[in-house]
Amino acid sequence: MSESGIPEKYKVDHLILLVGGNPLPNAVAGRLLVREGKRVTLAYSAETKDIAIRLRQWFFKCTPDIQAVELEQISTADADNIFGKVSSFISQSERTGLNYTGGTKAMSVHAHRAFQSKKIDPTYLSYLDPRTLCLWFDDKTKCYVGNVPQIQFDLEYDLMALHKSVILDPRHRPERQAMLPQTAIALANAQTLAGFGKRWRKWYGYYDRRNHKRVGNLHPLNIGNGQVDRVTNRHQNWADETTLKAANIPFPPDIDEAMKQELGYPLSQTEFNIGEAYNRASHVSANQPWVEDLCEWFKGQWLEHYTFVCLDALRSSFGFHSILLNINTKYSVKSQYKAFEIDVVAIRGYQLFAFSCSTDPRKSELKKKLFEAFVRARQLGGDEARIALVCTNKIPTILEDEMKSTIDPRIKVFGQDNLATLQDDLADWIRKQLGEEED
Repeated sequence: MSESGIPEKYKVDHLILLVGGNPLPNAVAGRLLVREGKRVTLAYSAETKDIAIRLRQWFFKCTPDIQAVELEQISTADADNIFGKVSSFISQSERTGLNYTGGTKAMSVHAHRAFQSKKIDPTYLSYLDPRTLCLWFDDKTKCYVGNVPQIQFDLEYDLMALHKSVILDPRHRPERQAMLPQTAIALANAQTLAGFGKRWRKWYGYYDRRNHKRVGNLHPLNIGNGQVDRVTNRHQNWADETTLKAANIPFPPDIDEAMKQELGYPLSQTEFNIGEAYNRASHVSANQPWVEDLCEWFKGQWLEHYTFVCLDALRSSFGFHSILLNINTKYSVKSQYKAFEIDVVAIRGYQLFAFSCSTDPRKSELKKKLFEAFVRARQLGGDEARIALVCTNKIPTILEDEMKSTIDPRIKVFGQDNLATLQDDLADWIRKQLGEEED
């Protein structure tokens, strides 16, 4: 067996790929099934021309072993057109193969029929199963390809490069290290303490804008005037940076000792200065956070950082080659880009695990956040993508059952009772999502 997990006898000199709405299976098959220095033909329809062009660019840039990538248009439904065109692509002088994962059902059926009519070796015909993460060949052989070196895809240079409609926001690069990880762990463990959530919300002064006028004295973390004029332009309601840096506030309830130790404050001190806390957080974190980022961490992003910590602990056992935090993306809607954030992603091979995180107690908001994460994750990772929500909801099964029945039966919701054991609970769920491991 080759290093890619595919026996050499299944590799071809010329691979025909049927291009559908999701280019990811084409990219995987091209990487694994084409012999070094050989070629690919992308058979696309009028509707998938742009996808084929982008896929061709990706092959040239990211798969240098492939010598040539040709574009050929075929019909989506005309049997004679599909059969005739695909037949013309097949040459008896070279090993020609077909991967029929993409395209319409008609394209798959009649392209397959064209190969059978020329009595092509069944080892050259294949399908990539998103459920088992296996390449199935027509001789009934299957090869698990969920985690092989050739397809350790990168979020930006592979998954996003294949999808023109989604790009990273250049102002905010993904983070690869958690901020205040020990404090995030302490916060997660404190969630089951009686009344902790209420005390925490009171501490960081979280009030929506309609309450600002009647609340009176707001906490220094949230005393802005509601205008969007900050350099990071994230539409938050914080005070200006100078005011924030000068603010002195008590250490938060129930986790004060953990935060003091991680920030290096004297254990006898009763309050900390935001500016000094920012400098200390920057010192212990490689991502050098903005002051506003630290405030956002207090407000609720600690849960994203805690989820990252738990996934990072599982990195080697599950073979995650990339785990990223705070992925700010822009996606195209009618030629205009709109912002969207994916909280945490972990990538294993070509499979994307996306985690949305929220401390918002409202079911409607949790449902909205999970649905948005589902749409973006599937857009980037296709049918192979897996999506979960990590939240502080006390009855997560109600939301999970609703989302499973209406969107995707593989969705998972981790609630308040999961937080103290989140690493183990994540491991149990991920293990069930990995498909069939290679024997």
